[in-house]
Amino acid sequence: MPGYVEDELRGYLDCGLLCFGFARAVCMTRRTGFVVAFSCKGRGVCPSCNGRHMAQTAAHLVDHVIPPVPVRQWVISVPKRLRGMLADRPRAVAALTKIFLDEIERLLCAAAGGDTPPTFLPARPISQADLAALTERVRRRVIRWFRMQRLLDADAASDMVARENSEFSVDASVRITLVDRDVPSYFQSLEHLLRYCARPPFALERLSVIRSPDGRIARSRYVLPRHKAANWVGPGRGRKCGHAARGDATGDCCDSCDKPRSHDTSRIAWAKLMARVGEEFPLECPGCGGDIRLIAFITDPGPIRKILTHLGEPLEPPPVSPARGPPADWGE
Repeated sequence: MPGYVEDELRGYLDCGLLCFGFARAVCMTRRTGFVVAFSCKGRGVCPSCNGRHMAQTAAHLVDHVIPPVPVRQWVISVPKRLRGMLADRPRAVAALTKIFLDEIERLLCAAAGGDTPPTFLPARPISQADLAALTERVRRRVIRWFRMQRLLDADAASDMVARENSEFSVDASVRITLVDRDVPSYFQSLEHLLRYCARPPFALERLSVIRSPDGRIARSRYVLPRHKAANWVGPGRGRKCGHAARGDATGDCCDSCDKPRSHDTSRIAWAKLMARVGEEFPLECPGCGGDIRLIAFITDPGPIRKILTHLGEPLEPPPVSPARGPPADWGE
């Protein structure tokens, strides 16, 4: 594996461990102290840090990029024969994306009765016949591109064009109206949809540990969702995305057009972002409701060990097991 992959994985193993440094916070009402571990801020495998990037990206797009108009989600599925080529060929992904967007734009311009892309015009409802025609145009253009790039030979391309079941499919059933647009916690809001589109590759709720009889961690397990027949796994609830603090003691309308825009920049403050995602303000004491303030960042090994010894927290990170092959129950 490339070096940056190992760096990301090892950075994730250090994420949220107090022995690598932490921030000290205090409740201004009860004068109770807290310590909060640093995060790795990775963008590869860490579910918590990626969740923060997901929420931040969605909030920025809603507040500063996407205008107050209805939004539709377009999803394309391609044949298994092409997925392997798309997995390791960025130019193939770029070509598929361009073809798909070109055909969507053509359909929407025709449905709106105009051909002026800079203007937002209401389109008539998208029918199944529209989706079928769009899917067929995308299918022929994508297969032709793979044939021209010599990723498919002539026989394979002809077979895919002639096949009755093309394995290409397009879904456009998810539509966000202006009424639902600005309710981040609602599963049909624009921000929730954008979080789903920007979701991280790994989710904490699917990660678990298996312990040995003596209570030690024997191994970890990540469980993938199972697709049931005609029942796709759709957008889930917005995930909280941060490290918990540990204590030393404990219908369309145009009303939204007139709403004031948030004054935040693209980098939203951590506390405000957590409040937007989890609907709870993280700098509010869970015991008394008072303000929590950060008072210090502890990074030197000496103070770290003294404070953790006082709190009874581990002074060393958990041991990293050596690499091994796939588990015996890989089929499971």
